[in-house]
Amino acid sequence: MKEQSSGSFGALTSRYSGIAFRLDVSVIVISASLATFLRSKFDSSFIDSPINLALRLTGYSVIWIGGLYLSSSWARSNFLPGIDSLSSIASAAWRVALIIFAILYLIKMPISRIWVGTMLITTAIFLIVSRLLYQEFLSKRFSRSSSRRVLVVCSRADFTQTKKELEDISEGQIFEFFRISPPNKRSSRDWMVETKDIIKKNNLDTILIGFGAITETSQFLGLSDDTRDFVVEVLMVSRISPIINRLDQSKSVGLLKIREPRILDSGRFIKRSFDLTLGSIFLLISLPILLMAAVGVKLTSKGPALYLDSRVGLEGRSFLFPKFRTMYVGSSDLRLEVLGRPDAQMSDRYKKDPRITPVGRFLRRWSIDELPQLWCVVIGTMSLVGPRPILHQELPQVLGSHQSRFIAKPGLTGLWQTSGRKLTSWEERMSGDIAYVQDWSLATDFALIFRTIGALLSGKGSL
Repeated sequence: MKEQSSGSFGALTSRYSGIAFRLDVSVIVISASLATFLRSKFDSSFIDSPINLALRLTGYSVIWIGGLYLSSSWARSNFLPGIDSLSSIASAAWRVALIIFAILYLIKMPISRIWVGTMLITTAIFLIVSRLLYQEFLSKRFSRSSSRRVLVVCSRADFTQTKKELEDISEGQIFEFFRISPPNKRSSRDWMVETKDIIKKNNLDTILIGFGAITETSQFLGLSDDTRDFVVEVLMVSRISPIINRLDQSKSVGLLKIREPRILDSGRFIKRSFDLTLGSIFLLISLPILLMAAVGVKLTSKGPALYLDSRVGLEGRSFLFPKFRTMYVGSSDLRLEVLGRPDAQMSDRYKKDPRITPVGRFLRRWSIDELPQLWCVVIGTMSLVGPRPILHQELPQVLGSHQSRFIAKPGLTGLWQTSGRKLTSWEERMSGDIAYVQDWSLATDFALIFRTIGALLSGKGSL
């Protein structure tokens, strides 16, 4: 294609990420200046000193640039065909907001919070719009080759399963796969020369290493470092990725130490304080909605407003799980008959579930039926964010490798609820739960709460 004539794909994405960096910095400065101008129109005394104003705008811009950097917003892989890089901007936005308001609180700076909030919102919107326009420009530039070209390092027998690992997480993307066998007993130097020839000849942009295909550190580093001028992204199929952030370097370079998940150590006190504070606030705010929902359920179908059931929670213990009733009375006994055991087609059966009442469908669409669980958050049997509560009849499907999900309290929301809800498969649900508990952080909880708002608005997988 035309773009490739000027250099490798790696060089092209380096250039495009550089343009994105300059574009984002310009947007940050312009949006901050615009917010300042608009604020001064309503308050002529707002600009107290040109020097102070310049220092504030500079500090604000630096924090935004740092947030985008920490979110890898300018990583070359963000500019591959079909990649959506908006998530990096969203990730940076909440980081920047937390940092700025923490600084303002700690140093008691006499500055308008309205101005700061206006700048944050304006900058986030401008960055998203500019990135959308830039991605549209890139899609046209790459329109003659919208597929990702991937070199798979694996045996012939493992080729189908290895490439499936990438296809399963890349919905809608088009791939062209090329394969090379692992080095095995070949000379690493000869194998690397052949690999680089294949990459250059076919203008590949991604390397996917099959599970166990490469075992030598020098070969890993060679694939990553010696091909960086051509390849944008190197991926590796791993069976330990759920605990990768729990691995610490030991005193010996040949040993790794697996530390306890943060959700089990001092982090549990932080998480409980977070749950108690926000859970109480959300419960008070939700009281009018709770009252209207209860009346709606009682007036439209026979039976109690609340449905009380037992769920499996922390450490496998049972707890009382309240919801607004969304089904006809007695429908829970028909669960296995209607839905069957969890499998790949279960999401389709959820959509046609005849047990749900008309009001119940509305409550489920907006997750209002889940609001009574805020009481569980306050008393400590649930958390605002965590793994989805497990039904007792689902326990046989929870394999031994999934048991670590029970080290955390079940959540009112979580990865499952923000990733398609009932459209996700059972295995995806379990994998999401395990990834959450292994890599928990307060920042993750904040991010998932914000993502929950988007999931509610889209309604994806709500029934």
